[in-house]
Amino acid sequence: MIQTCRARQGFTVVELLVVITIIAILIALLLPAVQMARAAARRATCANNLKQIGIALHHYHGVHKRFPPAHIVDSRLIVREDFIHTGSELTAYWSWIVHTLPYLEQASLYERFELNYPAFWGAGPSLNNPNTSVKLPVLLCPEDPSSNKTTQKDCNGTPCEFAFTNYLGVAGTQGGSLVSWSNYRSDGMFPGTNRSVKLSHVTDG
Repeated sequence: MIQTCRARQGFTVVELLVVITIIAILIALLLPAVQMARAAARRATCANNLKQIGIALHHYHGVHKRFPPAHIVDSRLIVREDFIHTGSELTAYWSWIVHTLPYLEQASLYERFELNYPAFWGAGPSLNNPNTSVKLPVLLCPEDPSSNKTTQKDCNGTPCEFAFTNYLGVAGTQGGSLVSWSNYRSDGMFPGTNRSVKLSHVTDG
């Protein structure tokens, strides 16, 4: 009985090149689609952040009957039960973001702020710096990865850190001359220092 042995055939160089070419084409087609899907997810996250911030502002308005000011320089206007006025009315300078924190599910962070001390100038970093440097995902748009960082400021001669945000309150337009920061006012939803807008003020939708 004669047995016939056939040699096992492998890929030829041409076949291997064809397979590699097909794989490369598939990768070239799929990679942009994956990148587009990721970009769409990032944009959706940014839009959802705006929605959460908008809802938080409406909750703030529901409690305080007005939206928060762009920033508060007169610390007597700070609304918090445990706030103790120290006599320095024009040193607080806390932005609308800080006052909106309880409505962004960040009440514990908000309670850690020493609001009777300035936000930055004249304040030692031991007072509020651990809080001002906290990066919150709801305040960051993943489409802008450069915003996920902190910046340094001078706090009474000592460097301290502040987290970035992609979402700013729009003050609108301001006509005439600026008399002082405490009297600054414009026509946007965040009209300026110590100024607030009510829903009843919004007549143009």
